[in-house]
Amino acid sequence: MTAVLNVPTLPARRLAPVVLAALVLASALPAAAQGSGEEPLGQRGALRLRLDPEGRGLSGAGRLELRNLSASHVQRLPLILYAARYRTQDPAVTDVVFDRYYARYFSAGDLRLDSLSHEGTPLRHVEAPEAGLPPGCARWIELPRPLAPGEWIALEVTFTLEVPARLGTFGRARGRMVLEGGFLPYLPRGDHRGPPARAALELALSPANAGPVTTWEGLLGEEPIRAAEGGQTRWEGYSPTLALGPDLRWVLDEGPQGDLPAVRVLAPADEDPERTQRLTRVSRRAARTLRELLPSHAPPGRLTFVQAPLRDRFASPADTTVLYSDRLLRVVSPLERFHELEIGRGALLSLVRQRLARRDLGPDRDWICEAIAWELARRWAKTRSGLGGDQVRGVLQALDFIPAFDQLLRAPRFPGSDLFYGRFYEPWDAVPDAFPRALTRRARGRVVLEKLRDRLDEERLDAWLQGALTSPSHPRRLAEDLAGEPLDPFFALWLSGDGLQAPAEDLHLEQIEVVTEHTDGTRDLRLRIRRSGDPRIGAVGEPVEVGGVDAQGDPTRARWEGRGDLGEVVLRHGGGWFDPIRLDPAGRILQSNSDPDRIPSIPIKLLVNRFRVRPDLNRGNRNEAAVGITLVPGYDYAQRIALDAFYEQDERGVHLGYSYGFGWAIDQRRFGLGVGFDTTVAQLSQGVLRAGSGLQETEGNLTSYGAGFSLDTRSSRLDPSTGAALGFHYEFADRHFGTDFRFHKFGGRLTLIYSPIRGTTLGSEVVVGQVVGNEVPSQRLFDAGGEDSVRGVRTSRFIDRALIVLRGEVRQTLWTDLDISLLSIFYVRRVQVVAFLDAGDVGKDLDQVFRARTDWKWGTGFGVRLWGDSFGVNRTVLRFDVAFRIDETNDLGPQYYLGVGQSF
Repeated sequence: MTAVLNVPTLPARRLAPVVLAALVLASALPAAAQGSGEEPLGQRGALRLRLDPEGRGLSGAGRLELRNLSASHVQRLPLILYAARYRTQDPAVTDVVFDRYYARYFSAGDLRLDSLSHEGTPLRHVEAPEAGLPPGCARWIELPRPLAPGEWIALEVTFTLEVPARLGTFGRARGRMVLEGGFLPYLPRGDHRGPPARAALELALSPANAGPVTTWEGLLGEEPIRAAEGGQTRWEGYSPTLALGPDLRWVLDEGPQGDLPAVRVLAPADEDPERTQRLTRVSRRAARTLRELLPSHAPPGRLTFVQAPLRDRFASPADTTVLYSDRLLRVVSPLERFHELEIGRGALLSLVRQRLARRDLGPDRDWICEAIAWELARRWAKTRSGLGGDQVRGVLQALDFIPAFDQLLRAPRFPGSDLFYGRFYEPWDAVPDAFPRALTRRARGRVVLEKLRDRLDEERLDAWLQGALTSPSHPRRLAEDLAGEPLDPFFALWLSGDGLQAPAEDLHLEQIEVVTEHTDGTRDLRLRIRRSGDPRIGAVGEPVEVGGVDAQGDPTRARWEGRGDLGEVVLRHGGGWFDPIRLDPAGRILQSNSDPDRIPSIPIKLLVNRFRVRPDLNRGNRNEAAVGITLVPGYDYAQRIALDAFYEQDERGVHLGYSYGFGWAIDQRRFGLGVGFDTTVAQLSQGVLRAGSGLQETEGNLTSYGAGFSLDTRSSRLDPSTGAALGFHYEFADRHFGTDFRFHKFGGRLTLIYSPIRGTTLGSEVVVGQVVGNEVPSQRLFDAGGEDSVRGVRTSRFIDRALIVLRGEVRQTLWTDLDISLLSIFYVRRVQVVAFLDAGDVGKDLDQVFRARTDWKWGTGFGVRLWGDSFGVNRTVLRFDVAFRIDETNDLGPQYYLGVGQSF
């Protein structure tokens, strides 16, 4: 067991004793490692790897030597079998994000120890469930005798790797295998959840036979290989990368240019040459930032880019390898420059890891490297032209009255990106996929860097960067020297926990007092700020910015140092109608609810939505156009005031409604319950009902009032695959309210969604309705036909007071993980076909309709759903259906329906 404990992944309640234990153990480390400042080797040996004929896995055998890095004798050593974490589906891979990690179905992977022995004697190894890792990942090796500090033990080992069919940084897809580390058993530095100890290994790869792998090329560690001829390398580092594929070729291999790194690119033979050249140009421009900060005679390093099927990030850097997405730069042209920024960030992190490869940083290695690279990327972004995250967010904020943009700004989704989505933390459901992060769900380098920058000015932060890259002192101690205060509580706070959650907090603007009024119309305001949540934040101190604008509309800032839970600032503010005072205007503080952290001059958020033009493709006189706005009082998104203006061929008017939602989420719905009230003012006219309907159309003025509730447990708003939804609405009109009509209308809808297997979804829906009253307008009667009733039945022909409709669908996914560009605006990602069957009818009352069910109208048909990304960012589903009536009738013409989203 190793000496430096993994503080970032331990629960807060264990933090204090762990810090004390780490200090005691560090003082007793072997003298050679302590004196040199070089991280000691913890693993060495020689392993032979054989690729199975179909490229689905590896078998390995050889000698593996492990070292006791702790300060005391140990009877057992930890071992990690990383790929065992793919035995079962990660809980974070929900239906909503499934296609970012698996092309169609879940595919299991594994890493098994087939045999383990020492000098011919089998050794016992047992699972270590107390490590809190996925089952099968952590093992204890029972040693034949106690191992002294610094002593090595040689083991003979055989193992089998099953590679999951999976997208991302670890798996096989489209005949290609990409493994970012983790394909070998490794000794962790620290407890089982610590990062890998530094290793020096001789690796040899050969095919299991002369089968279909003869043309495979790729990368093993740092060396190019051909699978047919075998390949071997001596590799030293933390997480070797293996990439192989029958379509992979070394499409570029350029040596260093002066003090800039060499660049290699492993990609399909038909890789776009322009993308290859941009990888080279952008990565070297970013590398120049590191050289300018730290001129030295150190080797310029090497960048190896490997194309991989990444779906949740643009680039994933390892020690000397940067995996880049095959969809990189496939976005509307103005956003390509932002993708370049992610290339540069990945290159910088790889170079920083190379620079610090031998430094003894212990379990802090990952966050230190990430912090340095993130700051370098920020500085590089300031020197280049083109879009960065701040600029794009600024544009989005100017367009945040559009719900899609407002959602992007409020909902973080992907990790490691400065543009998407709003905050710098990864979301709580991010999937732990990057091997260097040692099975935690996120590294925290950017978090610590942002907080450290708040403690230090730019000059001292520059000194910290240089010292972290060159000084033998640990970067933690360097930060303390520059800050002039102990920072152990600071690091304990921002590096604590198990990687799932940041310390919980919420900020509140509670009081405003006018201090001074200026002649230019601005005022000095005294603001009171309150923090709730983790008390350690107030004890450590976390600076909080408050933002306003001056008379010219330029931003003004005030800062509270964040000590304690209450603070005051004085802010100069112009106070225009659309200029709110904002807490944390840059969105750098993760809060459970940041929506109301502003004091607007107009305390209402305005969204323009429900902009809808729906042409009736079936000539049923049901054309519709509507535009609406939603007002969010006090920026509390649980409350919504909707105002719609609509135009239909028999009705035009306005609709006003208020709703309150319980448990609503931005990305994924776990439980939704809403109640609402509304009123409609409309002018009714004729010209819609078909001949033969037997009804006289009404004209006049309608004022009605309504109420309703909804319950929704479906897993996703975009494409529900499981769950239920229940809705009920009541509408009432009476002549006492100035209308020409008097009626009560009741309507209900129950939807059930179930997916028996991945890719196949069954949906059913029951719709019922009843209208009661003596003066009912024809526009409020129920229609048995149309896309909301029995599909295939013509609209405006079968109209009455009561309705019962049963609808069923089978949705089958045919193709996934597509990349079909439509003018670079819409990218088709998935194609789904749908077959449906509907039945129902209308009548005078529900009892009559139910009793006459043998005479119901029946409709069936098929459709297609195109899943895609709008502008490469926003997910959308386009729907097109064709339906036919199949009950006894001569009305056999097809009906067509076009829309957005699923039918239900």
